[in-house]
Amino acid sequence: MKTMKTQTTFLLVGLMLLTTVALSQEKEVTQQYTFMTNRGANRLVVKNIVKDIKIVGKDAKLLNCTRCIHTWFRYDSLLYKKHFSGGSYRTPFSAKDEGKDLIYEVKSQIANSYTFLIQSKLNILIDNTAALIESTNISKGGKISIEGVESEININTLTSDIKLKDVSGPIVISSVSGDVDIELSKENLVGPISIGVLRGNITLRLPATANANIIASNLTGEIISDFATSQNPIETEEKTGIKIFKTNLNLGGNSIFITTGSGNISIVKY
Repeated sequence: MKTMKTQTTFLLVGLMLLTTVALSQEKEVTQQYTFMTNRGANRLVVKNIVKDIKIVGKDAKLLNCTRCIHTWFRYDSLLYKKHFSGGSYRTPFSAKDEGKDLIYEVKSQIANSYTFLIQSKLNILIDNTAALIESTNISKGGKISIEGVESEININTLTSDIKLKDVSGPIVISSVSGDVDIELSKENLVGPISIGVLRGNITLRLPATANANIIASNLTGEIISDFATSQNPIETEEKTGIKIFKTNLNLGGNSIFITTGSGNISIVKY
Protein backbone atom coordinates (compact mmCIF):
# COMPACT_ATOMS: atom_id res chain seq x y z
CA MET A 1 0.00 0.00 0.00
CA LYS A 2 2.83 2.34 0.89
CA THR A 3 4.50 1.50 -2.41
CA MET A 4 1.31 2.38 -4.31
CA LYS A 5 1.08 5.76 -2.49
CA THR A 6 4.67 6.47 -3.37
CA GLN A 7 4.08 5.59 -7.01
CA THR A 8 0.95 7.79 -7.04
CA THR A 9 2.91 10.69 -5.57
CA PHE A 10 5.62 10.34 -8.20
CA LEU A 11 2.93 10.19 -10.91
CA LEU A 12 1.28 13.39 -9.67
CA VAL A 13 4.61 15.17 -9.48
CA GLY A 14 5.43 13.99 -12.98
CA LEU A 15 2.10 15.27 -14.31
CA MET A 16 2.69 18.63 -12.62
CA LEU A 17 6.11 18.89 -14.25
CA LEU A 18 4.71 17.97 -17.66
CA THR A 19 1.97 20.60 -17.25
CA THR A 20 4.55 23.22 -16.30
CA VAL A 21 6.62 22.37 -19.37
CA ALA A 22 3.56 22.52 -21.62
CA LEU A 23 2.53 25.93 -20.26
CA SER A 24 6.06 27.28 -20.55
CA GLN A 25 6.00 26.54 -24.28
CA GLU A 26 3.50 29.36 -24.69
CA LYS A 27 5.94 31.86 -23.19
CA GLU A 28 9.49 32.91 -23.95
CA VAL A 29 11.94 30.70 -22.13
CA THR A 30 14.76 32.77 -20.70
CA GLN A 31 17.90 31.83 -18.85
CA GLN A 32 20.57 34.13 -17.48
CA TYR A 33 24.31 33.49 -17.36
CA THR A 34 27.11 35.51 -15.82
CA PHE A 35 30.78 35.13 -16.70
CA MET A 36 33.58 36.81 -14.77
CA THR A 37 36.57 37.42 -17.01
CA ASN A 38 40.17 37.76 -15.90
CA ARG A 39 41.68 41.17 -15.23
CA GLY A 40 43.48 41.13 -18.56
CA ALA A 41 40.32 40.50 -20.57
CA ASN A 42 39.61 43.44 -22.85
CA ARG A 43 37.50 42.08 -25.70
CA LEU A 44 34.27 40.15 -26.16
CA VAL A 45 34.45 37.86 -29.19
CA VAL A 46 31.12 36.50 -30.43
CA LYS A 47 30.96 33.79 -33.08
CA ASN A 48 27.35 32.98 -33.76
CA ILE A 49 24.71 31.29 -35.85
CA VAL A 50 21.58 32.67 -34.21
CA LYS A 51 18.58 34.77 -35.08
CA ASP A 52 19.38 38.00 -33.25
CA ILE A 53 22.17 39.45 -31.13
CA LYS A 54 21.84 42.56 -29.00
CA ILE A 55 24.70 44.07 -26.99
CA VAL A 56 24.07 46.86 -24.48
CA GLY A 57 26.99 48.65 -22.84
CA LYS A 58 26.65 49.94 -19.30
CA ASP A 59 28.88 51.77 -16.88
CA ALA A 60 30.90 49.36 -14.74
CA LYS A 61 29.39 50.85 -11.58
CA LEU A 62 25.91 49.90 -12.73
CA LEU A 63 27.05 46.33 -13.32
CA ASN A 64 28.41 46.14 -9.76
CA CYS A 65 31.59 44.60 -11.09
CA THR A 66 34.25 45.76 -13.50
CA ARG A 67 34.57 42.60 -15.63
CA CYS A 68 31.12 41.06 -15.79
CA ILE A 69 29.14 39.94 -18.81
CA HIS A 70 25.47 39.12 -18.32
CA THR A 71 23.81 37.07 -21.03
CA TRP A 72 20.23 36.05 -21.77
CA PHE A 73 19.18 33.67 -24.52
CA ARG A 74 15.66 33.01 -25.72
CA TYR A 75 14.37 29.91 -27.45
CA ASP A 76 11.78 30.30 -30.15
CA SER A 77 8.58 29.05 -28.48
CA LEU A 78 7.66 26.85 -31.46
CA LEU A 79 11.02 25.09 -31.36
CA TYR A 80 11.19 24.77 -27.59
CA LYS A 81 9.56 21.31 -27.40
CA LYS A 82 11.81 19.90 -30.10
CA HIS A 83 14.97 20.89 -28.25
CA PHE A 84 13.84 20.08 -24.71
CA SER A 85 14.72 16.60 -23.60
CA GLY A 86 15.96 14.71 -20.57
CA GLY A 87 14.82 17.47 -18.20
CA SER A 88 17.45 19.96 -19.37
CA TYR A 89 18.18 22.40 -22.17
CA ARG A 90 20.66 21.70 -24.89
CA THR A 91 23.11 24.46 -24.10
CA PRO A 92 23.75 26.16 -27.47
CA PHE A 93 26.98 27.95 -26.56
CA SER A 94 30.29 27.58 -24.82
CA ALA A 95 32.36 30.30 -23.16
CA LYS A 96 36.05 30.17 -22.42
CA ASP A 97 38.77 32.64 -21.58
CA GLU A 98 41.56 32.58 -24.17
CA GLY A 99 44.32 34.99 -23.26
CA LYS A 100 42.92 38.50 -23.25
CA ASP A 101 39.71 37.62 -25.08
CA LEU A 102 36.49 36.17 -23.74
CA ILE A 103 35.25 33.87 -26.50
CA TYR A 104 31.48 33.45 -26.57
CA GLU A 105 30.59 30.91 -29.23
CA VAL A 106 27.02 30.06 -30.18
CA LYS A 107 26.82 26.66 -31.86
CA SER A 108 23.07 26.23 -32.08
CA GLN A 109 21.31 26.53 -35.43
CA ILE A 110 17.84 27.04 -34.01
CA ALA A 111 16.20 30.47 -33.96
CA ASN A 112 17.45 32.01 -30.72
CA SER A 113 17.97 35.59 -29.68
CA TYR A 114 20.76 36.69 -27.35
CA THR A 115 21.14 39.78 -25.20
CA PHE A 116 24.54 40.73 -23.76
CA LEU A 117 24.91 43.31 -20.99
CA ILE A 118 28.56 44.32 -20.89
CA GLN A 119 30.90 46.97 -19.61
CA SER A 120 30.57 49.93 -22.02
CA LYS A 121 34.33 50.17 -22.61
CA LEU A 122 34.76 46.51 -23.59
CA ASN A 123 35.87 46.03 -27.21
CA ILE A 124 33.55 43.90 -29.36
CA LEU A 125 34.25 41.54 -32.25
CA ILE A 126 31.33 39.75 -33.93
CA ASP A 127 32.17 37.30 -36.70
CA ASN A 128 29.46 34.97 -37.97
CA THR A 129 30.77 34.39 -41.49
CA ALA A 130 32.00 30.84 -40.88
CA ALA A 131 28.88 29.93 -38.93
CA LEU A 132 26.57 31.21 -41.64
CA ILE A 133 28.44 29.29 -44.31
CA GLU A 134 27.78 26.12 -42.31
CA SER A 135 24.12 27.02 -41.87
CA THR A 136 21.42 25.32 -43.93
CA ASN A 137 19.55 28.63 -44.14
CA ILE A 138 22.15 31.20 -45.12
CA SER A 139 19.55 33.66 -46.41
CA LYS A 140 18.43 34.55 -42.89
CA GLY A 141 21.29 36.03 -40.92
CA GLY A 142 19.17 37.74 -38.29
CA LYS A 143 19.92 41.10 -36.71
CA ILE A 144 22.91 42.48 -34.84
CA SER A 145 22.32 45.51 -32.61
CA ILE A 146 24.72 47.32 -30.29
CA GLU A 147 23.89 50.22 -27.98
CA GLY A 148 25.89 52.46 -25.69
CA VAL A 149 29.37 51.04 -26.37
CA GLU A 150 32.27 53.48 -26.01
CA SER A 151 35.07 51.39 -27.48
CA GLU A 152 36.09 49.47 -30.61
CA ILE A 153 33.44 47.57 -32.58
CA ASN A 154 34.33 45.15 -35.35
CA ILE A 155 31.57 43.23 -37.18
CA ASN A 156 32.18 40.75 -39.97
CA THR A 157 29.03 39.13 -41.37
CA LEU A 158 27.47 37.72 -44.52
CA THR A 159 23.73 38.31 -44.19
CA SER A 160 22.70 40.35 -41.17
CA ASP A 161 21.00 43.67 -40.65
CA ILE A 162 23.14 45.80 -38.31
CA LYS A 163 21.97 48.61 -36.04
CA LEU A 164 24.32 50.60 -33.80
CA LYS A 165 23.07 53.33 -31.46
CA ASP A 166 25.02 55.75 -29.26
CA VAL A 167 28.41 54.28 -30.18
CA SER A 168 31.72 56.14 -30.15
CA GLY A 169 34.11 54.13 -32.34
CA PRO A 170 36.47 53.10 -33.79
CA ILE A 171 34.14 50.96 -35.95
CA VAL A 172 34.78 48.48 -38.75
CA ILE A 173 31.82 46.77 -40.46
CA SER A 174 32.12 44.35 -43.36
CA SER A 175 28.95 42.76 -44.76
CA VAL A 176 27.89 41.02 -47.97
CA SER A 177 24.15 41.59 -47.61
CA GLY A 178 22.08 43.57 -45.14
CA ASP A 179 21.18 47.11 -44.11
CA VAL A 180 23.39 49.09 -41.73
CA ASP A 181 22.07 51.88 -39.48
CA ILE A 182 24.56 53.68 -37.22
CA GLU A 183 23.97 56.52 -34.78
CA LEU A 184 27.23 57.98 -33.50
CA SER A 185 27.47 59.35 -29.98
CA LYS A 186 27.35 63.08 -29.32
CA GLU A 187 30.46 62.70 -27.20
CA ASN A 188 33.81 60.95 -27.55
CA LEU A 189 33.64 60.26 -31.29
CA VAL A 190 36.78 58.32 -32.24
CA GLY A 191 37.80 57.36 -35.78
CA PRO A 192 38.46 55.73 -38.03
CA ILE A 193 35.03 54.43 -38.96
CA SER A 194 34.75 52.11 -41.96
CA ILE A 195 31.49 50.64 -43.28
CA GLY A 196 31.53 48.36 -46.32
CA VAL A 197 28.44 46.56 -47.68
CA LEU A 198 28.14 44.74 -50.99
CA ARG A 199 24.32 44.79 -51.13
CA GLY A 200 22.39 46.93 -48.70
CA ASN A 201 21.47 50.44 -47.57
CA ILE A 202 23.67 52.40 -45.18
CA THR A 203 22.35 55.11 -42.85
CA LEU A 204 24.85 57.14 -40.85
CA ARG A 205 23.49 59.47 -38.16
CA LEU A 206 25.82 62.14 -36.78
CA PRO A 207 25.34 65.02 -34.33
CA ALA A 208 25.62 68.49 -35.85
CA THR A 209 28.72 69.10 -33.72
CA ALA A 210 30.64 66.04 -35.00
CA ASN A 211 34.22 66.57 -36.16
CA ALA A 212 34.77 64.25 -39.11
CA ASN A 213 36.03 63.82 -42.65
CA ILE A 214 33.50 61.77 -44.63
CA ILE A 215 33.99 59.89 -47.89
CA ALA A 216 30.94 58.00 -49.18
CA SER A 217 30.72 56.01 -52.42
CA ASN A 218 28.37 53.61 -54.18
CA LEU A 219 27.77 52.14 -57.61
CA THR A 220 24.01 51.60 -57.71
CA GLY A 221 21.80 53.78 -55.56
CA GLU A 222 21.57 57.31 -54.22
CA ILE A 223 23.75 59.32 -51.84
CA ILE A 224 21.75 61.73 -49.68
CA SER A 225 23.35 64.00 -47.08
CA ASP A 226 22.11 66.61 -44.62
CA PHE A 227 25.59 68.10 -44.63
CA ALA A 228 26.60 70.63 -47.33
CA THR A 229 26.02 68.73 -50.56
CA SER A 230 25.79 72.08 -52.39
CA GLN A 231 29.33 72.99 -51.37
CA ASN A 232 30.59 69.46 -51.91
CA PRO A 233 28.67 68.03 -54.87
CA ILE A 234 28.43 64.31 -55.53
CA GLU A 235 30.79 63.33 -58.33
CA THR A 236 30.51 60.39 -60.72
CA GLU A 237 33.55 58.67 -62.18
CA GLU A 238 33.21 58.38 -65.96
CA LYS A 239 34.82 54.96 -66.39
CA THR A 240 33.32 53.11 -63.43
CA GLY A 241 30.11 55.04 -62.77
CA ILE A 242 30.92 55.11 -59.06
CA LYS A 243 29.37 58.05 -57.18
CA ILE A 244 31.58 59.74 -54.59
CA PHE A 245 30.69 62.30 -51.93
CA LYS A 246 33.29 64.02 -49.74
CA THR A 247 32.74 66.52 -46.95
CA ASN A 248 34.51 67.83 -43.85
CA LEU A 249 32.38 68.45 -40.77
CA ASN A 250 33.35 71.21 -38.36
CA LEU A 251 37.01 70.72 -37.32
CA GLY A 252 37.37 67.39 -39.16
CA GLY A 253 39.88 64.84 -37.94
CA ASN A 254 37.88 61.62 -37.55
CA SER A 255 37.93 59.63 -40.81
CA ILE A 256 34.63 58.04 -41.89
CA PHE A 257 34.52 55.80 -44.99
CA ILE A 258 31.19 54.47 -46.29
CA THR A 259 30.78 52.28 -49.34
CA THR A 260 28.11 50.02 -50.81
CA GLY A 261 27.98 48.29 -54.17
CA SER A 262 24.20 48.27 -54.47
CA GLY A 263 22.15 50.39 -52.11
CA ASN A 264 21.43 53.90 -50.90
CA ILE A 265 23.62 55.92 -48.54
CA SER A 266 21.99 58.42 -46.19
CA ILE A 267 24.04 60.76 -44.01
CA VAL A 268 21.67 62.22 -41.42
CA LYS A 269 22.22 65.16 -39.07
CA TYR A 270 20.53 65.01 -35.67
